[in-house]
Amino acid sequence: MKKIFSDKRFKYGTYSTVITLVILAILVAVNLVAGEFDYKIDLSENSVFSLSDETRQILDQTDEEINIYTLFSTKDSDAVVGRVEQVLDQYRLADRKINIENKDLYLYPDFAGSYTTDETTVSQNSIIVESGEKYKVISYSDYYDDSGNLSIEENITSAIQYVTNEANPVIYFITGHGEMDHTQFSGISQELRLNNYSAESLNLLESDIPEDCTMLFITPCTKDYSAEEAQKVKDYLTNDGRAIIFITSLTEDRFPNLCSVLADYGVEPVSGYVMESNESNYIMYPVAVMPTAQQHEITNNIISNGYNLLAYMSQALKESDLQRQGLVIEPLITTSDTSFVKSGGGQSMNKEAGDESGPFDLAYAITDSSYTDTKHTTKVVVSGCFYMLLSDYDSLVNGSGATFVMDSVKWLDEGSSSISIRSKSLTGETLVIDDGDKTKIQVVSWAVIPGVLFLAGFGVWLKRRNG
Repeated sequence: MKKIFSDKRFKYGTYSTVITLVILAILVAVNLVAGEFDYKIDLSENSVFSLSDETRQILDQTDEEINIYTLFSTKDSDAVVGRVEQVLDQYRLADRKINIENKDLYLYPDFAGSYTTDETTVSQNSIIVESGEKYKVISYSDYYDDSGNLSIEENITSAIQYVTNEANPVIYFITGHGEMDHTQFSGISQELRLNNYSAESLNLLESDIPEDCTMLFITPCTKDYSAEEAQKVKDYLTNDGRAIIFITSLTEDRFPNLCSVLADYGVEPVSGYVMESNESNYIMYPVAVMPTAQQHEITNNIISNGYNLLAYMSQALKESDLQRQGLVIEPLITTSDTSFVKSGGGQSMNKEAGDESGPFDLAYAITDSSYTDTKHTTKVVVSGCFYMLLSDYDSLVNGSGATFVMDSVKWLDEGSSSISIRSKSLTGETLVIDDGDKTKIQVVSWAVIPGVLFLAGFGVWLKRRNG
């Protein structure tokens, strides 16, 4: 027996066992302590279950008690609901003023009745965010956006803002000239709703601009404004007004009244569509230009995150030769010096003689401080990139166009608490590859790699043959 205890293998085995037990004891202790703090680490690639810095800032600024009621079934398991619960846990951990309670409608069948109205339906798997007498219902269909990305954080943070704010700002989309209905801009409409803006249509021939107008939203039209309508827009803007204007195919001869609104703020449209001759600056077609965002408060988010913009069939802008004092015109989006504009209605995708050469400005942020009282300021954003309002095109660059629009709205509505939280992709964002890189990848994958493998194989064969 004494020999066994003095054996080196026994000593080393005992030592290893003791060390293992000590490590296990430490791990158990750490796990128990971590459990007391209820701390979790999100190891998902895109931090799907972590709150953004913007949400945390909003929570830090909120003093009210907030109740979040989930209407999840306790009997049935749902993978989507499981993801949502993980996100909700982060809200509870981030702000102790947030109370989260589940109300299974099978156990509390009358609970939803207090929140159901003619406009609002409350059903199983809905979420109710409430503070004081205000509440907002998030339905199961709101958990994901049109691209299939998880948008639960956007919706919950938006609901928290809604129930803690006194009133919602109103954006009026001007109609009556052949414009698309604003509901057709599905991505933008969703973002406005998430930012608690009310979107309304406004026909200037039938009414004046309402006093509760936060800003005007002007989109491309098929017929010109009347002189009276254009004057209403001008009068509104000179009285501390705000407007975001998207144009396409706008010319002085066809739309003199609408062009006069732009002229008041030192902007002229350039006739024709912008194209690119450099493959590295477009996607698939020369008319699908990938422009560059210039440094500005509006574009900070796009630049810092490395987002790509898509300017499909865009119209260039230029500053007027004659401008009144007090105007500050800042370029937001520009094309490269290899871009061009087709002149004379040419149909070729290639640059021809007479085509105007770039670079061109595609969007401006304009501040007008021409008043004697410097506290009064007008702000206008003008953009020739109309197609970024359409989700089908904007999805090619992961919704960066909607980001540009909402950051423009935030700049115009200074002091607003607009949010720009991106939906969380569960599969990763779409890889944006310009045609120049696409060609390089094709050459490498179709020629270089097979060629190297062939030469390597031929070398091995030749060596063995001669050996």
